[in-house]
Amino acid sequence: MTAFEISVLPGLPAYGEPARPFSATGTGMHSEGLVVGVKPGAAPSWVGNFVRGLTDYDLVIAHPNAHDALIVAGGQGYVIDPLTAKLLSTFGGAIVDAFPHPTQRATVVNHQNLRFEAIGAHGQLWLTRRISWDRMRSLQRRGSVLTGEAWKPGDTWHAFELNLETGGVVGGSYEEAVPPQIVKIYMPLLAEGTDCWRPVAAKQCEDGGFEILGTMPAGEVWQCAPGKRVRCRLRRFADGSTALVASELVTDRLATAHR
Repeated sequence: MTAFEISVLPGLPAYGEPARPFSATGTGMHSEGLVVGVKPGAAPSWVGNFVRGLTDYDLVIAHPNAHDALIVAGGQGYVIDPLTAKLLSTFGGAIVDAFPHPTQRATVVNHQNLRFEAIGAHGQLWLTRRISWDRMRSLQRRGSVLTGEAWKPGDTWHAFELNLETGGVVGGSYEEAVPPQIVKIYMPLLAEGTDCWRPVAAKQCEDGGFEILGTMPAGEVWQCAPGKRVRCRLRRFADGSTALVASELVTDRLATAHR
């Protein structure tokens, strides 16, 4: 539960304390941007003036961590500590939309209809590769899958599918030689007598699967051996943290179905 209130104001305050300026670049702070009022519980209220980015999309919500504020001013993202009015981080610049993640405490943002990013309680969960040359259409969400079409020069449209749990993308219109993304997942250990996991490096595949890297230490038995491809699911651990955990082996049949 958040301990503060936040709202968009119609303009800069005419009297009282001046608005505190926020900018991702250090410029534009003497012009009116998105004006936001913050009431941080028992602490004094304050007003912020956030320099806008490159779009007309605004958003003012609690951060997924529940104690910071997430503000998008004209496409430019800001993370603010509402108690101290400190700028913690910036992101984006041309955000055109955002929506709550369907299964996690996270927000998914659409960067300029080119790529997507998921922001969780501890920061970025994933960032997709570039999907489109310029714009998207027919975006639809069904559970943990987002589908749509991406534009390509020549005025052609190409279907894509985004796995909202992993950030894996199949299809789209933008082809580029992208180095594989190496991420950390947790591998269940077998024959341990209790639930145990080993953090391992994995290469994220285009279809949302993960190829296990590294070697298996002597004396351990992993649920899936190095070199195999797995699907992952998000698991919440006893300390409240969440992470991707290997859940099933990708068989030839599953891999074919996702092509």
